[in-house]
Amino acid sequence: MTTQVSAEQSLTKDNVPVNVDTIVYWRVMDPKLAALEVADYGAAVIGAAQTALRDIIGQKNLNEVLGDRSGLDFALTEVLDRQTEPWGVKVTSVQMRDIKIPDVLQHAMSLVAQADREVQARKMLGQSEVTIAEQFALASTTIIQWHCNFEA
Repeated sequence: MTTQVSAEQSLTKDNVPVNVDTIVYWRVMDPKLAALEVADYGAAVIGAAQTALRDIIGQKNLNEVLGDRSGLDFALTEVLDRQTEPWGVKVTSVQMRDIKIPDVLQHAMSLVAQADREVQARKMLGQSEVTIAEQFALASTTIIQWHCNFEA
């Protein structure tokens, strides 16, 4: 089975609100346990997934959440599978589909990235100018030596 799960307004470790949409892939391995251990195993899987998703997001900074989706997917799969195993349910995979951050924060992050690119561009330009100045200095030394040798 596939189930869409949304953890609305989860807070990262650095207190950034994020909305995360995931898909949980699971199957009933033991129908008897699934029927006897929880009243509604489908709802139980969704509830457990929402709780686990919020817990895992709360342990990570925003950069970690944005940069390590596969690691978070794996961790969430393991946590959720351990929790649902006593119910006779096997969680095979959890995949984050979308991570939404507030527009204001997204704009601020864009400005920071732009500033970082400008810093890198200025460093490259400065290094190029140093290289050119060194080449001019070498050329002038060569010309002076050549001129002195020519007059001698």
